[in-house]
Parts: sequence; C-alpha cells; structure tokens
Amino acid sequence: MADENANESSTSKALGLRIQKKLLGKMSSKKIAKTFIDDTSGRVLDRLYSIALERSGKKAADKVLKNCIKIAVKLAILHRNDILSKGDLQNLNEVRSKMRNLCKTIISFHDVDFTYDYKFMNHTLNAICVKITDVLKRHLTDKSIQRVHHVFTFFMDEEFMNEVFNSSSKYRSHLDKLVIELDLLLETNSL
Repeated sequence: MADENANESSTSKALGLRIQKKLLGKMSSKKIAKTFIDDTSGRVLDRLYSIALERSGKKAADKVLKNCIKIAVKLAILHRNDILSKGDLQNLNEVRSKMRNLCKTIISFHDVDFTYDYKFMNHTLNAICVKITDVLKRHLTDKSIQRVHHVFTFFMDEEFMNEVFNSSSKYRSHLDKLVIELDLLLETNSL
C-alpha cells in the first residue's frame, strides 16, 4: 500500500510538472516571466530585445525574446521542483559562472576601446549553450533544445556581434543601456 501511494505521488508530481511546463511554454509572456525572473534580469531581456529588434525587426525579435523566456522559465520550473540531478546542478553552476564572466567581458569590451574579441565571445557563448543544452536535453523536448540553439545562434553571428561592439554602430545606445543593467545584475548578485 505504501509503495502504491508513493507511486501515485510520483505519478502526480510528474504529471503536475508536465502540465506546468506545457502551460508556461504556451504562455511565455513578460508577465509570466516576472514570476520566475527578477526585475533586473527582465530589463536585461528588454535590452537584448531592443538589440534584436534593431537587427531583425519585430517578428524575429519577438521570437528570440519568447525563446529566452521559455528557456528561463522551464529551467526555473525544473530547479524549483527538484528535478535536476547533481550533474545538472553542477552544469547550471558552471553556466552561472560563465554568464557572470560573460557579463564582465561585455562590460569591459564596451568600456575599453579595441578590446573586443569575437573569438572569445563566440567560445564563451558556445560553452554556455552546450552546458544549458546538456541540462535540458534529459528533461525537455527537442523543440526546447532548438529554442536554446536559436537564441545563441542569433547572438553569435560574427558580423552582427562585430557591429554591436563597434563604438560608432547603430547598436551603441542599446549596448550602453545593456551594460548598465549587466552591471546592476552583477552588483545585486542576481545571476
């Protein structure tokens, strides 16, 4: 009888988790994201959206933002429901560390002329993408993994990234605002 109750509880938990992921996957709006994402991270997403909008227009920018939100929300659900293994948690800690270093690097490239290095940025973004994919591939569908790749591919484009970090580019004001938010993200230890 105890095994049967434990089995039912386990089945209920799995069903509840599936429903949460499905519902939140369909309702990936800024309002839903605010439940799982702090204000500073939300403003970082807004700044990335502005850059994507400038680059590719509303439809593409909306898709990038939607995919970012879906990834973040699904990771939060997996984490909050204690679904992640020790290896997954270790990978997420590495992602967090790499993201903090990436934020510092972006700030440095912005503040100090002629320090921008595409190969370094590409390598770092690729490493983060691989770690996130490693965590998600055991828990989510291939479609979710494709979302991760879509977001990273969008921002890893060499020509685009070179333009973003050019001090006289059309993206400069967006990058200025992004750097302010990244600095705050680091100060508040929100990452």
